[in-house]
Amino acid sequence: MRWVKIIGLSIFISLFIIPYTFSDGKHLKKSKTVIVYGGDYDYPPFEYLDEKGKPCGFNIELIKAVGEEAGFDVEIRLEQWPDIINEFKDGKIDVIAMFRSKERLKFADYAIANTLLYHLLFSKKGEKYLSSLDSLKNVKDTIILQKEAYPYSVLSSKYPGNNFLLAITETDALRMIEAGKGKYALVSNIVGYYTIANNDMKDIVRASAPLLPVEYCFAVKKGNTLLLENINQSLAILASKGVISALDQKYLGKYKTSATEAVHKLGWVFITLFFILLLVIFWILVLKKVVTRQTKQLKKDLEMIKASEERYRLLFEETKDIIYTATPDGKFLDINPAGIQAFGYSSKEDMLNGLMEKEIYWNPEDRLKILSLLEKDSFINDYEVEMQRKDGEKLVMRITATVTRDKNGNICDYRVIARDVTEQKHIGQQLIQTEKMAALGELISGVAHEINNPLTAMIGFTELILTTNDKIDEEMRGDVQKIYDAAMRVYKITTGLLRFSRKEKPVKKEIQINKLIEETISMKDYYFRVRNIQVRKLLEEGLPPVSIDENQIEQVFLNIINNAEYAMGEKEGDKILTIKTSLWNNYVKIEFMDTGPGIPPEIIKKIFDPFFTTKPKEKGTGLGLSVSYGIIKEHGGEIYAENSREGGAVFTILLPLKNGQ
Repeated sequence: MRWVKIIGLSIFISLFIIPYTFSDGKHLKKSKTVIVYGGDYDYPPFEYLDEKGKPCGFNIELIKAVGEEAGFDVEIRLEQWPDIINEFKDGKIDVIAMFRSKERLKFADYAIANTLLYHLLFSKKGEKYLSSLDSLKNVKDTIILQKEAYPYSVLSSKYPGNNFLLAITETDALRMIEAGKGKYALVSNIVGYYTIANNDMKDIVRASAPLLPVEYCFAVKKGNTLLLENINQSLAILASKGVISALDQKYLGKYKTSATEAVHKLGWVFITLFFILLLVIFWILVLKKVVTRQTKQLKKDLEMIKASEERYRLLFEETKDIIYTATPDGKFLDINPAGIQAFGYSSKEDMLNGLMEKEIYWNPEDRLKILSLLEKDSFINDYEVEMQRKDGEKLVMRITATVTRDKNGNICDYRVIARDVTEQKHIGQQLIQTEKMAALGELISGVAHEINNPLTAMIGFTELILTTNDKIDEEMRGDVQKIYDAAMRVYKITTGLLRFSRKEKPVKKEIQINKLIEETISMKDYYFRVRNIQVRKLLEEGLPPVSIDENQIEQVFLNIINNAEYAMGEKEGDKILTIKTSLWNNYVKIEFMDTGPGIPPEIIKKIFDPFFTTKPKEKGTGLGLSVSYGIIKEHGGEIYAENSREGGAVFTILLPLKNGQ
């Protein structure tokens, strides 16, 4: 191995000695300067305090030799390593020896490397041997590290969840293993072998492959280039003189694998690798055609997948249908632009934050029902459900959904395609109602006229008997009065029927809707006080006027108020009628909200039908809401009823502004 040493020495001299041979030879300041060297008080054989408390070790002798060569005196200060690091950062120490790392390059400049070290895990006999640093993430038992040392900075950032136990020095870490306070200690290889050999630790053995190889160098404070240059030049001269080699042999040699042994081991490795290489080449030649063919097929498949993904992306982004993916707990994973717009949000991020998928259902129980169906069948098709926008506007959706399950059969997420059929449903209901009204109008008109002819005679004769005939007794008079009252009731009904069937064109003029509401409420003020009903008015100021038939719209308001008054009836607790006006798109919106029992779901779609009523016969005819419906439609508006979430019914009227004002 002599030739290896000769070549190495030649390279070293070429790099470090020759440049200075041809320089002016004045690289060092000859005036005596004192520099402070700081080190770990217990890091043998590099630096430590002997039995008398005197600093010694490889680093100590080497830095003294550097000082002698460079012409400065060296003050040695050995303390606990965390204190040394802090004093170095504060500028109280000029030189230290430490491992090179990116983190430390922020505050230190490194000299030429003294040696290359690696780290090993040591444990008691019988523990599991670990082959790599990644094995540590599966080790739940305590790993002991020196505080603020290089392995601590690496492992604490790489595996923040592991249970690390800190020691003051690396020798203390090995003593803690010996005392059973941990399972593994991670220390540098030479320090570990030195400590075990010199402390008779027979039960402590190496428990890993080499880990964390790193250069071990002298370092100066960041920016101290003059001191760094002096140290580097001195190290080069000391290397050429054989001083470093002698110190290495004195302190470190017996704890390193010899070069000859390493070469022999490498030789066997190279022979083994040579035969493996021959086998690999053979298989490469055999498989080359197969790999080429499979590569072409894979490239073709990837192009097809890419094209498919592009088609899906265009479908996802451009379709008018709503497409989204959500988790069972209500978190959106993705949603397309149509969905963001339909639900009234400004961006996808607004919907992906939190459990927003729960917020889009009008009735939360509907979402639970859908999840139950998906849990059972994994698929639903054309399922109609009520949802809502961010501003609370109700939507009717028809959805198709499927699920993704994990290996245990649990739902990971579900994917939904939804179509907004709100307008379609609304138009369908309008068409049905319009056709129903038209057919009933024709029937009612004919029937009412046929009834009115004999009814007029009945009313006239009974009225004549009651006013001119004094000879009938009281019993007879009472019977005639009953006939007259019944006839008048029938007359009122037929009059309402005729009004319903005529569809008289409204005589419109511009009206302030808030003023009309105030006037309508004042007409009912006495009844509200008698029945202990509170009226709350939430009337938006500054609403533009609407073009309406004042008498007809007032009739609609009275019909709705009378129904609310009847619904709250004799109920216990607060009886509150809330009337609210606001501007909504191109409409003035009027809402009547009561605290009654609400409208049963099974009849809510029938309440605008003629003759439909839940009141007793003597209380109503079932024509009020149907007439109101016709009036609002004749004004180009909308009227609908629903139940509030707090209970009670809500009637909403939309009246268009003049010219879309």
